[in-house]
Amino acid sequence: MFRQIASISALALATAPMVALNSSMASAAPTIQARSIKQQTKVNGRNVNYIRHSKQGYYINHGKGIWYEGNAGNPTEFKFQEVQRDEWSVYLLDRSRNVRIQLDLHRKKVIYSARGQRSDLYNITSAQSKKMINAGNVNYVRHSRGAYVNRGNNKWVSTDRRNQVERNFEEVQRDEWSVYLLDRSRNIQVQLDLYRKRVSYKMRGRKSDRYRITNVSTRTPRITTARKRLTWVNARNGEVPRRAVMGGRETGRRLYICRANYNGGVHPGKIVANNCNISYAGKEIEMPKYQALVNLKRLPLTWKNASNGSIPRKAVMGGRETGRRLFVCRARYKGGVHPGKLVARNCNIGYAGQEIEVPRYQVLVRR
Repeated sequence: MFRQIASISALALATAPMVALNSSMASAAPTIQARSIKQQTKVNGRNVNYIRHSKQGYYINHGKGIWYEGNAGNPTEFKFQEVQRDEWSVYLLDRSRNVRIQLDLHRKKVIYSARGQRSDLYNITSAQSKKMINAGNVNYVRHSRGAYVNRGNNKWVSTDRRNQVERNFEEVQRDEWSVYLLDRSRNIQVQLDLYRKRVSYKMRGRKSDRYRITNVSTRTPRITTARKRLTWVNARNGEVPRRAVMGGRETGRRLYICRANYNGGVHPGKIVANNCNISYAGKEIEMPKYQALVNLKRLPLTWKNASNGSIPRKAVMGGRETGRRLFVCRARYKGGVHPGKLVARNCNIGYAGQEIEVPRYQVLVRR
């Protein structure tokens, strides 16, 4: 009889889809604490989801019949398919290696079978029937200002408090307690640290904590693309996403609105050939990685005449520079209409390698 059942202290979370993180998470690594069988539901082969063994590793049920064998250095070292359960055991198969594992709760052994040989591999030290959440299976991280959501295929998005999409991220790595994301358009690295309960940002070589993590889940909640605002979509090498907003024309070609991260700021510009062309410090800068402005919900937009730094009501903000907001504008120059950014008293556009300041312009506004 398996009389001692253990639970993980920090991120051993309940089966509910959304679980508050334990505020008493210690500074040291989480440890297994045994408690009497009278204090919790009996764990057996039918309901077990997490097993810890004598070599400081574990087997964790990822869901949909998938299990992972992991340890502190590699949370998903081996992947298994669950093929059977009985009263005291879970039977797993790694097809890539033709290895079978039996998690035997009655004998408290991990049994290894391969090439016709069968042997005890580890002693089971603890087991848990509750659904475990760590960086190996987390898909939703809630923080004080919004959330990060896994959309599949290594694609994540950040959402605001209303559960509407804000930015796109690429998953680049996971370890036992963290998921690492990258926003290539802004060159910002994000760490979702479930152990410290912090969302950390790294930009321009500096790392800092941004938000406190409040909830995590293995499930992906329903999210929506912002219905009442425009969206910036990651693109590169001249890509023009569906429903991109056109800002002007030049020699018969359309110029779509874009923005790019450059020298600590985010600068609106125009998609030309394979780049987002922005203006900065008297020059026109070509950026192969950028974000394009898209209007997925077909929000009514218009261009309003302005001059000498005036900003119409409901102007669309395209970026920031040294603490000031940069609004999307466009100006006529050399027979074309060129999208740019509103700086001080002018609409600054890039043209023929130079930054051109135009005092009379139009500003993109919501109707």
